[in-house]
Amino acid sequence: MKKNDSTSTHCESRIHQLVQEVFPRSALQLNAINESDAEIVKIGDQYFGINIDEYSAAEDFFSEFDPSLLGYNLVMASCSDMIATGSRPQFYLHSMILAKSYPEKFTEKLLKGIAEGLKDYQAFLLGGDTSTADNWHYIAVVLGETKSKIKRSGAKSGQLIYS
Repeated sequence: MKKNDSTSTHCESRIHQLVQEVFPRSALQLNAINESDAEIVKIGDQYFGINIDEYSAAEDFFSEFDPSLLGYNLVMASCSDMIATGSRPQFYLHSMILAKSYPEKFTEKLLKGIAEGLKDYQAFLLGGDTSTADNWHYIAVVLGETKSKIKRSGAKSGQLIYS
């Protein structure tokens, strides 16, 4: 029997609502929950964007055919939310869970693709974690200074929109 009430499934909007109810927002956060593509925080006298994203073959359908392109696309997808807030990606951390079946050449090409993407943004890999599993899975954290502090709310006619 399939349940149709909101308690039977974890829809994304309900999860966001629960997060908002359980966790207080910092006074140093500029944006409200779901108000920007990346979080905007004040550290000292500057504002920074920070974002975390997760990708998998099953959910995101990124092609593994060209590992260099896969690596490059993972960086582009991870940094795009930063760009949408007017933040400049500067620092990058990742957790790579690589498929056990990948040969070393695949991993080398994947890393070169990630490096190429970071080079295009003039961003640097700070480190991260690596492990193996039956299927690949990737998590990236991006941090960078923001001047524009673009949020979804409050947009006015004539303002630039980043996408």
